[in-house]
Amino acid sequence: MHRFLLLLAFLGSLLLPAFASAQTGAGLELDQDRIDQFFRSCLEGTGGDPKSDSSQARKCTNSYYAQCAEGGGYSVTAQKQCWAALETYWDSVAKHRAKRIENIAPANLKRYVTESARAEERYRKERCRFYQYLNAPWTGPAHARCLTDTLIDRAVDLQIIEENMPR
Repeated sequence: MHRFLLLLAFLGSLLLPAFASAQTGAGLELDQDRIDQFFRSCLEGTGGDPKSDSSQARKCTNSYYAQCAEGGGYSVTAQKQCWAALETYWDSVAKHRAKRIENIAPANLKRYVTESARAEERYRKERCRFYQYLNAPWTGPAHARCLTDTLIDRAVDLQIIEENMPR
């Protein structure tokens, strides 16, 4: 019985760090509303506009990512989770902006927005695909960042279209 308890304690000591690590990852700030709130706060008073200024959008994206990844101990898993949450955020921003344009734009712009969405998605996946051929632990987070960066460009382009389209 004593050996069994020692074995159980040993196995518990092996599993405890993995459980703690999983809890750390689960505690990451990945909620989309929190990301949106972070962006508003990040740009407050800077004169920057996340809607039509890609450098400000990237600055805030990188700042959010740093805080998020730090919360996960900069593990590869945490980094990928943080970039994936930001990719989801920017994808939703781009889709929302495209829908707004499609609701009020002339037919030629509606068609352009629809066609360019398909082209952008192909481009994004193709542009970032080379990371899967590399063999290093940082390639997963780098791939996710690449996808996010191209979505930022798409979202900014759509905002510029919306602000300047003929009515």
